[in-house]
Amino acid sequence: MAGYGDRDGKIWMDGEMVDWRDAKVHILTHALHYASSVFEGERCYDGNIFLSRKHSERLHKSGEMMDMPIPYSVDEIEAAKRATLDANNLTNAYIRVVAWRGAGEDMGVAARQNPVRMAVTAWEWGSYYGDAKWLGNRCKGNAILFAKTYDVGFIKLSNPLLKSWNKPFALIYPAIIA
Repeated sequence: MAGYGDRDGKIWMDGEMVDWRDAKVHILTHALHYASSVFEGERCYDGNIFLSRKHSERLHKSGEMMDMPIPYSVDEIEAAKRATLDANNLTNAYIRVVAWRGAGEDMGVAARQNPVRMAVTAWEWGSYYGDAKWLGNRCKGNAILFAKTYDVGFIKLSNPLLKSWNKPFALIYPAIIA
């Protein structure tokens, strides 16, 4: 299989379909330097995108939380996902919708003048965790997270599966100061 940058197919990018290999962003894209992006990963089964509208609504909410309003309505995002699946003749696929601050007038942390861009990609992708659900929720010694107790404030983790899982803790990420 070819790498993700070298495939046949189409990507919906900023309102139009582009050839997969031509979907590019500038090296000074704000998101590349400051992680100003949000995305949703979705599955399509037999032509039906699982909880599609909820994903699009959550993308909008994520953009708001990042002070990065998504320039497309939920209905437009829904149409873009469908168009991407159709353009690639896919009925069973993984869909990645990503929105990011592009290159523009600002390069500092706060870059409200830079355009918010969006792309929708879709490709065939097998089961992400393989048969891990049948292996006691474990995959190669690392726990797959199906946590029943979290507290986003000061650490409160009660799921024993978390002991061997090494995801960075959310409170260590730097805050964005506007």
